[in-house]
Amino acid sequence: MSDPFKPPAAIAPQPKSATLTLNILLVVLAAATTYLLVGDIQHLLATQKGSLTRAGSVSFFHHVYLVIIPQEAAYFRLASSMAALALILFLARNHHALPRVNLFLYAYGISQLTYQILAVTGVIGILNQISQTSVLNLEYWLSPSAATTVKPLLIKLAALLITPIAFLVFSLILVSKAKKLDKTIH
Repeated sequence: MSDPFKPPAAIAPQPKSATLTLNILLVVLAAATTYLLVGDIQHLLATQKGSLTRAGSVSFFHHVYLVIIPQEAAYFRLASSMAALALILFLARNHHALPRVNLFLYAYGISQLTYQILAVTGVIGILNQISQTSVLNLEYWLSPSAATTVKPLLIKLAALLITPIAFLVFSLILVSKAKKLDKTIH
């Protein structure tokens, strides 16, 4: 473990290519976190308007998340995104701390993935309610109205899941590279 009281010049220098790789991965994580933070701000604004309460009738989890504790969940999402962004910015300066805080990055990615899955299943549940048929029915997808309205929406919903999944993948890569770098230095 490095001495926190030593100046940065006294710490063993890291190889330039490994540091550059870690910095690039941290920039990608910061960009993904910023994107998720913007989504969390939009979610907070939507809960303050009360426009998400209709999706609370989809399932018990949606009811708890969108009707019982909507403000608390929105503020928690916002706070966790800001904390994750601050941590990533801190890690850009101090790569040695990365293996010790990896669980927070994983927990943040998993929680964001859970939020997005709730959003996707909520929209699918509302589509089921509106169409009066099951979205899982093959005849529903072969109808002419589904091609023009529902399929583009589902493509956008699937795109929502890409960012948290990419965050988790890049977090795993970042932590493995940081651990490998720590082993080569010590």
